[in-house]
Amino acid sequence: MLDSTPREVIELSPPDLHALGMYWRCVSLFRSLLILLDNHYPEEALFLARTLFEESLQLMQLNDAGTERERMLVGLRAKWLQSQEDLFATEAEELGLTEDASDVRKHVRSQQGDLERYRNRKGIGGSKGFESVKDAAIRLDRQGDYWTYRLAHKIVHGEDTAQLYRRNKVEVDLVAFFSHTSDPDLLAGVGAFAARCIADAFYAAAGIFGWAASSKVQELVEDVGRRVNDS
Repeated sequence: MLDSTPREVIELSPPDLHALGMYWRCVSLFRSLLILLDNHYPEEALFLARTLFEESLQLMQLNDAGTERERMLVGLRAKWLQSQEDLFATEAEELGLTEDASDVRKHVRSQQGDLERYRNRKGIGGSKGFESVKDAAIRLDRQGDYWTYRLAHKIVHGEDTAQLYRRNKVEVDLVAFFSHTSDPDLLAGVGAFAARCIADAFYAAAGIFGWAASSKVQELVEDVGRRVNDS
């Protein structure tokens, strides 16, 4: 997939720059979770795969949005800027981590001003939001992956589900907890889930930025999925 991305400098609008950042975050998440899988940490890999799934769905929505993509990205950028102020200024002051976060607010206001001027210059109307994860997954025929995403959510938050593969009753009155999970089905399942997500992200980014995208990537992912299901 990385061989299909352009090596030359490309010109992007400010909103599309954020979309490109989303794609490369997906690449980083995928590389990181492969390291976890190689070391028999499929549950921890699901932590990252959960975010990878969310990002891939958003990229797919942006690719489908056509002329509405810019409006969605401008709205997303506005949301991010407000979130930055909430965390680095408001909450930091409330928690006593800083007495004065006016410099943060000044920086955010400057960025918001730039965004508003861009919106006005391009004649972009009100923001257009993204679908919920569930709605997007259903529309894009990713129901099975959404179920895995929900499983990952429960594991992240430490519910009993998190111990499904690491707690085993080895004797009548003896329970053992393991630091690794060597279950081949789980390792393969998480790997296939992540592969579908990064492939979705790649093809969405290719559609957004006009990259040449070989169908071999999708064929490989589908073959992996079939092998996992048949095992």
